Amino acid sequence: MLERNETPAEKAKAVMKSFEAKVAILERWAREGVPGGQSVPKDRTALRAWMGPDGDLRPWSDPNIDKELVGKYPDLTKRYLTALANIQKRHAAKGNRLKEVEADAAEARTRAENLEMQNATLIGINDALQRRIKTLLDLLAANGIEAPL
Repeated sequence: MLERNETPAEKAKAVMKSFEAKVAILERWAREGVPGGQSVPKDRTALRAWMGPDGDLRPWSDPNIDKELVGKYPDLTKRYLTALANIQKRHAAKGNRLKEVEADAAEARTRAENLEMQNATLIGINDALQRRIKTLLDLLAANGIEAPL
């Protein structure tokens, strides 16, 4: 749809600038990560409708603009697809790191539980030994023998 008083050439230029801006944003997100709360256009149809993180980029409806190889801007389409692939790899790597951290946390919890049980056992053994020592000291004292401690 043409904006008021917009010629087809002006519309084409505005769409190209919007396409360039969208690709630049996605390339930055591929390098730096997608900001929280932001969605990534997962395919070319979504890219056409996407208005960017601030909602200020122009959408377009013509699929020939972003068609691979034979579209109006195949270089931008290739950059978009590369950025999307890199975002997906980054997301997958983040998921793998999260799984590793969760596994490490589970292992740490298991170790902590085992150490707590071991500690409780040692406290019980220590308590029993202290009672035996007290009994032996009492026996020594009752028999008039001085404790060697």
